[in-house]
Amino acid sequence: MAFQGKWKHYKDEGFDAFLDAIGTPEEAKKVALASHPVIDFSRDGDYYVVRFTESGGTDRESRFKEGEEFDHPASVADASNTRRVVATQLSDSKFQIKTVSGSPDCVETRDVIDGELVTTLEHGSVTCKRYFKKV
Repeated sequence: MAFQGKWKHYKDEGFDAFLDAIGTPEEAKKVALASHPVIDFSRDGDYYVVRFTESGGTDRESRFKEGEEFDHPASVADASNTRRVVATQLSDSKFQIKTVSGSPDCVETRDVIDGELVTTLEHGSVTCKRYFKKV
């Protein structure tokens, strides 16, 4: 699993437009745009464990099995609401999370490319990329 380990966010492409497309309130959008989270990927038996640490020290964790539905934060800007998603590992360096029910209807693809973790977020015709370096 090439994406295992800790990754620190360092840049975005189109994140502002993505947040607009999913209806993020202005104050939450400001927080999201200023955030530089650390993502820690690990395995615990059959479970994937993804721990997010936001710039302000807020932590959240998702534990899930591949192919099984689980609750996932509704958006990067609002972790208090959730949507049902399913995750699929597409290769050793790539996995995808798709909305099953709830809003917003998004696809998140995380892929290790040239030693960086690239997260592509899609909502309708709007796509953004968030980039992370291994720490």
